[in-house]
Amino acid sequence: MPKMKIDMFEVGAIVALKSGGPGLTVLGQAGDHVHCVFFSDELGEFKETMLPVVALMPAEIGDDEDHENGDDEDSEEEESEDDDSEEEEDGKKAA
Repeated sequence: MPKMKIDMFEVGAIVALKSGGPGLTVLGQAGDHVHCVFFSDELGEFKETMLPVVALMPAEIGDDEDHENGDDEDSEEEESEDDDSEEEEDGKKAA
């Protein structure tokens, strides 16, 4: 039986289970298993695990929930409020 090519993930790479779940950070690889760490929301702590390479894929960076929920807009609104305050102060100084 021919050997399968085993994907190598760099240490520090972010990967995900093909079936879904949280992003995992690669700590190392031993044969056909990858040593990963992830944060468990349920337990409120970091957990380490060994997973088969065939169950993992590179994670797409930037797919976090903050962007999907529009949380970026809040920070833009705060910035524009700060800009308005500065303009008002400049107007007071000029008067």
